[in-house]
Amino acid sequence: MQHNTLTRRAAFVLSLILTASAFISCQSGAPANDETTNDTTPADTTTLSAEEARQLIDDGLPERDYGGDEFTSR
Repeated sequence: MQHNTLTRRAAFVLSLILTASAFISCQSGAPANDETTNDTTPADTTTLSAEEARQLIDDGLPERDYGGDEFTSR
């Protein structure tokens, strides 16, 4: 009977440790006073279209030379 009690106590302590570690790891670390100020103003506030924004993203593909042939999408 003592073995069963010891196992239950060990399981309870282990569950407390796991629960406490979950709460501790999920803390944001931000101060309680969330006053944030943004003193910087962007110098250029242009708005890009979706197509222009997509063209700024590198797709990582190499440039290809197809010998003057043109390929179009349908």
